[in-house]
Amino acid sequence: MGGGNTLKMMLRWKRFGVTALLKKAYKKDIVLAGVSAGSICWFEYGVSDSRQFKNPKSTEYIRVSGLGLIKGLHCPHYKSALEDRGHRSKGLKIISRRTPGTAVAIEDGCAVAFIDDTTEVLSFRKGAKAWKLYWKNGDYSEEELVESSKVRIVL
Repeated sequence: MGGGNTLKMMLRWKRFGVTALLKKAYKKDIVLAGVSAGSICWFEYGVSDSRQFKNPKSTEYIRVSGLGLIKGLHCPHYKSALEDRGHRSKGLKIISRRTPGTAVAIEDGCAVAFIDDTTEVLSFRKGAKAWKLYWKNGDYSEEELVESSKVRIVL
C-alpha cells in the first residue's frame, strides 16, 4: 500500500469491502505492508495530514481510524525534514495525549515488522529510526526502537 489521503482511503475501503478482504488476508497470515497512509491503515489509529488535501496551507493533523490489526497509534514520516517540518511531531504529541496506549513513530527510510509478539526495526537509510511514544503520569516519553533487534512492544 502506498501513501495518500488516509481518511478518504479508509472510507472508500469500507464502502467497497476492501477492509473485509484485508482482514481476511491477515487472518490467513498473509504479509501486509505499506508506506505512509498504507502503514497507518494497519493500526487502530494513525496521525494523518488528510485535511491538507483540501487545504494545503493547513498544519493540522488528525487521528484517523485504521483497520485495528495492530493495537495503538501510528505516525509515519516522523521527524522527516520533508514531511514533518515540526508539525507532525507536534500533532502526534497532541493526538497521543487523548489516545490510549502506545504510539509507534517511524522516520523515513525505516521499516518496522510486527511478527507475533515482537517488533523488528529495519533501516534502509543511514540514521533512520523508529520510536515508541507514550504518556505516563503526565510525562511524554520517547524511546528509540533499536535497529535489527527484536523488541516487544506492549500496545
